[in-house]
Amino acid sequence: MAGGAGAADVAKLLFAQGMVTAKTANGTVRILAKGSPLAEGDTVSTVGKGFAVIEYLDGGKTTLRPDTTLIIKQYAPAGVVHTLVQGGLRSVTGAIGKANPAAVKYQAGTATLGIRGTTFDARLCQGGDCASEVAGVIARAIFVRGEVQAGGRVLSKGGGVAVGDTVQTSPGAVAVLAFADGSKASLGPGSRFVVKDWLYQQGEAGRAMLQLVKGAVRVATGAIGKQNPAGYKVQVATAVIGVRGTGFDVDCQAQCAAAADNQPNETSPDPLPMRPDARLYAYVWQGAIDVRGSQFSQPMAAGQIMAVQLADGQRQFLPSLPAFMPGGDVPRPDQVPGEFGDAPSDLKPGLYTWVRTGLVTLEQDGTVVTVQPGESAFADQAGHAPQLLPAVPAILADDATPYPEHFDPLMAVLHVRSQLRNSFITPPAQCTIR
Repeated sequence: MAGGAGAADVAKLLFAQGMVTAKTANGTVRILAKGSPLAEGDTVSTVGKGFAVIEYLDGGKTTLRPDTTLIIKQYAPAGVVHTLVQGGLRSVTGAIGKANPAAVKYQAGTATLGIRGTTFDARLCQGGDCASEVAGVIARAIFVRGEVQAGGRVLSKGGGVAVGDTVQTSPGAVAVLAFADGSKASLGPGSRFVVKDWLYQQGEAGRAMLQLVKGAVRVATGAIGKQNPAGYKVQVATAVIGVRGTGFDVDCQAQCAAAADNQPNETSPDPLPMRPDARLYAYVWQGAIDVRGSQFSQPMAAGQIMAVQLADGQRQFLPSLPAFMPGGDVPRPDQVPGEFGDAPSDLKPGLYTWVRTGLVTLEQDGTVVTVQPGESAFADQAGHAPQLLPAVPAILADDATPYPEHFDPLMAVLHVRSQLRNSFITPPAQCTIR
């Protein structure tokens, strides 16, 4: 079935989860499916919790988040204009935007986004429809380099992490998390880190259970570790590390993690230099810790470095830090600027945008603001001049809809199935650091 009556097709629906509809300029409404054509003048809407990915003739792609309405007003080499009526989107421009950057625009109310060969997000907040998508956020990324995921979502700077999320860094990637109690954790390349349990209210003792499944982590404890050290636990393989207002590094790569799991080593390459064995390595740079396993218990003071064979408890204190331990490219977390509360969540009605690559201009009331990569800006519904924001709002950083430039329909289906499966299965604990 063709798109809008009498109009040439300009795009197609690449993927749909849930109900997606299109209304032509003459008012005819149709339900869309994968491959459905879209024409100039079509109004595309996602219903409920569904989302859609649109692919344009020039190679541009746009993900429409749940409860979004977008009008394709104009689509031609001379100009591409969309109107965002409600909701939000994530977009990557195509050949038209690259050849003629000034030609691509998105309108929302009295505000206009000018696109300059860009990947960007836009969200129109009207009333109370802009709550963060990630329920129970207890940590936020204050630094991200490379590809990082949390709970199956792409984790960008400012993005939230909730209880139950697995944070995974790809080879070469690094992430630093700031938690609600003031603690911080830096994850090295090729790491998997799980927030298994978290309970904290300012002024109360609280508790935390974190798990390093594989890789390297640098931890600086916060209020929980200071007020209730016994309630702060980090599991690593089969060891338990008790903290005392502490800063420490732990390394348990593929061989160490596989040995603890009684599973064969992974075939993927180790992202850091090869370890000589399957031992767990720990280094204390502040305070003190107590490393415990089924066969041993070993206190460690600031400046000490230890390697331990988890199976039999054989331990060795090392004179210097091994080259493969995190450091340098994996920053000490307490030295990374940023706090959990930096991402604003109490938002005024209006249009919010966040640029991931390229440039975007936000225009309203005769004022134009240029938004650089990593920056966010806002234009209110009252028509006042737009302004740059000090941090990416939580509604943008926590958006769970997929980035269109990396979208894989098969992976999207597998992710939905995985979410359903994981909602019924809790993986066994491996190693604890307290």
